[in-house]
Amino acid sequence: MFRFLIIVILLAVLAGCAYAIVGNELKDEESASQNIASESVPSQTSKPTPTLTATPTMPLEASTPEPTPSTDGPPYQEFFGEQPPYSGAVGWSPVALVNNEDATNPTWSRLRAFIERDDTDKGIYGSLKECADFAEELHNNAEAAGIRAAFVTLDFEEGEGHALNAFDTVDKGVVFIDCTGGRLTLPPICYALPSGEISCPEQDGPNYDKVAYVEIGKEYGMISLEVVQGFSYESYQQYETEWDAYQAAVDEFNADIRAYEDLHDRCGGYASVGECQRLLSWYDELELWETELEGQRTELGESRWEPMGVVEKVEVWW
Repeated sequence: MFRFLIIVILLAVLAGCAYAIVGNELKDEESASQNIASESVPSQTSKPTPTLTATPTMPLEASTPEPTPSTDGPPYQEFFGEQPPYSGAVGWSPVALVNNEDATNPTWSRLRAFIERDDTDKGIYGSLKECADFAEELHNNAEAAGIRAAFVTLDFEEGEGHALNAFDTVDKGVVFIDCTGGRLTLPPICYALPSGEISCPEQDGPNYDKVAYVEIGKEYGMISLEVVQGFSYESYQQYETEWDAYQAAVDEFNADIRAYEDLHDRCGGYASVGECQRLLSWYDELELWETELEGQRTELGESRWEPMGVVEKVEVWW
C-alpha cells in the first residue's frame, strides 16, 4: 500500500579516524623544549600577539589608550611549505604533501567539479587507510590538477583527532572538504536472467564527498557535497534543523500509515459506509504527503552525517 519512509543515517565512519604524530628527527634542541601543545610540530608562521605595556598618565591630562592588537585572521594555526608531522594508517609512513608552485586558489564551481571527478572518497576506510591517508591523497590530487590545497588536522575535546582538507576559494572563502570513505561496500544485488544465468551487477556505494564545517568550540559537522547550499556554520545548523523537522514529519507519516492500514483491515478494504468512507480521501492525502516528503529528502540528500565531536584545535598545512 504505502512504504514506510526510513531515515538512513550514515554514521560517520570518521569517528574512529585518527592521525598519528610522527617523531621529527630533525628538530633541534630549542624546538624540543617547547611545551606539549607544540611538540613535534613546526613553528607557527603567524605573528604572536604583542604584550601591551600601560602608558603612564600625565598629571591633569587624559591618558591616551593603547591601540588594540588586530584580531583579524583565521582562529587556527597555519603552516606554509612544511610537512605535517603525522602519519596515516601505517605508522611508519609519514604524510607527504606534494605542492605545485603553479597551483592557484579555485572558484567554488571549479573546486566542486574537481571533487566530483576525484575518486579519493571511493577508498575503503580501515587498517590500511585512515583519514590522514584520504586527506593526503586529496591534497596531492588537487595540487596536481593546479588547485591549491591544504592538509588539515583537528583535535576534539574528547576522543581521537581527524584529518581533512581546506581550499581558499576566490568567491566563497576557505571551504573545508572531507573525503574520508566508508568501511564497507554495498553487497551486490543478484537476479536470474532469462537464460538461467545469475547476474550480480556492481552497485554504486554512498558518496563520501562532504563539505565540512569547522569552528572551534562547536561540533564538527558535515553535509554531502551534492546538497550544500552554504558554507557558514549557521548554514550547517539550519541544515540540521531541517533534518530534524523532516525526521519528525516521517515519524508522523508512518503513524498515519499504520492508522490507515488498521482502518483498511477493519473495513475489509472497502470504502463503504461510516468510518470506512474516509478510506479513499485518506489514501489520496497520504499519497500527496509521501510525495512532499520525498521532495524534502531529495533536498536534504541521502545521507545525514553524525557530528564527530567538539573541535578544540585546528592546524592547516598549505
